[in-house]
Amino acid sequence: MPRSFNLQPERAYIQADALPDIVDKYIADARLRRLKPETVASYEFLLALLLEWWGTDGPVLNHQLDERAWQRFAAWMEQRPVQQTGEPLALSVRQKAMSVCRQMLKWCHRYRFLREDFSYQIPKITGEQPLRTLPRRNELRRIRDATAESHRPIRDAAIIAVLIGTGIRRAEASGLDVEDVEFYADGAGLIHVRHAKLGQSRTVAFDKACGEYVTELIDELGRTTGPLFTEWKDRRLSPKGVSEAVKRAMRAAGIDRRGSSAHALRRYFATDQARNSQGADSSKKNSMQMGHKSSRMTDHYIILSPEDLLDGFTSPLSRLDDDTM
Repeated sequence: MPRSFNLQPERAYIQADALPDIVDKYIADARLRRLKPETVASYEFLLALLLEWWGTDGPVLNHQLDERAWQRFAAWMEQRPVQQTGEPLALSVRQKAMSVCRQMLKWCHRYRFLREDFSYQIPKITGEQPLRTLPRRNELRRIRDATAESHRPIRDAAIIAVLIGTGIRRAEASGLDVEDVEFYADGAGLIHVRHAKLGQSRTVAFDKACGEYVTELIDELGRTTGPLFTEWKDRRLSPKGVSEAVKRAMRAAGIDRRGSSAHALRRYFATDQARNSQGADSSKKNSMQMGHKSSRMTDHYIILSPEDLLDGFTSPLSRLDDDTM
């Protein structure tokens, strides 16, 4: 019997008008399962990307989710900028977002929110992470010096100094108060980071070089309490304001390439400490300063160059004729 093309095949799709409600139920179930708070927070962030896209594309697609819709979501994520840096979402973030969406659809089928398991429709995202580069030391000097052109030179210089000198996050810098800074006799000291990521406060160290900039800022503020970094009418500078201060300094220094952001200064700190810190516990100290539970997470921030391989490098070949070994 002859076969012919079916020009109107049935299309398997989810009528997903209730997608926001399903996301809420999935997040609530994750909390009931007592997943780690950071895991739940990650789910919330990744599924918020889905809902952000769905808010614009959902009506266009008649609120129908199928393979092509998921492909559109994947393409949208490639272009969606990160608020803090203006850069596109990292490959790993896009992959995790798709993975969580698959888990959610499997969960929907398991608990009968869907009669079928539609997770197979979600494509796997492949590719290579872009090569990350660090600002060079002379570029950091230019960034620091460029703050002199700012309308708030003392504040912006202190922002750059704290980010380079402690490795804290921009949001953590935004949340600092004057009373969080503890000076020692030599000008170095400690900063008590009370508004840390996921609410896990910690204490970080700063050296005399960083302390000089912070001291100058506190002298300018003329008070012993309240926000350390401020904007108009002495209001607390927002995390976005911290990022904008860094970007202004970078542009003034003539540095305007991909990866030029406040986060690049955090990566530089982690890499510098990995290169220069000594002692068996140096890796642990670096993770404590960065606010990471394990050195494995800190390792993701460290960007070593081929020149780093040559630092102190000798091969077994050079030791072949050494009878003392």
